[in-house]
Amino acid sequence: MKLLKVLVMSIAFTASLLGAQRLLAADPIPAGLLKFAGHADGTYKPCSLAVRSGEYAFNVDDQPCTNDRMNYFQFDGAPSATLITLYSNSNKGKKMCEENSGVTHGWKYTIKTIKQPTTTQWVKIDDLHSKLVDDIVVAGVVLVEKYERSGDRIDELSCVKVVRSDLP
Repeated sequence: MKLLKVLVMSIAFTASLLGAQRLLAADPIPAGLLKFAGHADGTYKPCSLAVRSGEYAFNVDDQPCTNDRMNYFQFDGAPSATLITLYSNSNKGKKMCEENSGVTHGWKYTIKTIKQPTTTQWVKIDDLHSKLVDDIVVAGVVLVEKYERSGDRIDELSCVKVVRSDLP
């Protein structure tokens, strides 16, 4: 009888350990935030997005950020290896960012987080203009793509595309 009791308890203990491992493995890395603001101190129509894969067109009513008003961005606890593309153009009808093919004006910048987690100071979008691809933008962030056709970079952000890396 004691042997059966020990055997049942051993199986139950092993099952609980396996269940805990599965629970821990299923627990995702926190999303972190990508914050935007019109002014360098984080004021003037501040807004934030969870760092989750998707496209966020600011010129539609269901987005928290105001179109053509955001001049600064900041990461707060964003996961490493996340790609963020900032666009001056978006397609309102499709709620999508417009890639540079077919765009006759505007700009886009793709940056990548390279630190886990990535938290930064406020970065002026216009400062990306003077950076070269592979330049460090701010500690933990590198510029990986740059496209500039025309237009200024002040009060022009219309869309953001986020691509999170696969979880380990």
